[in-house]
Amino acid sequence: MVTLEFGIGGMETGDKLCIILGLKAPVLLRPIGNQYKILGDTYVPGYMNGEAVEGIKAGLSELEDFLLC
Repeated sequence: MVTLEFGIGGMETGDKLCIILGLKAPVLLRPIGNQYKILGDTYVPGYMNGEAVEGIKAGLSELEDFLLC
């Protein structure tokens, strides 16, 4: 998970930018109870070509499980 200080229209506090392993682009997730709704994919410089996985290997990011609805 990455915390950003900028965003797109329609984002709300609590939305999460996530790199879902196997997808080509990061997605925005919105919490709904104990689940998350996928709002859509997005472009994030530095996270499009495997850089996020490098952050996990370096200990800068962590893997987290999500229940999607």
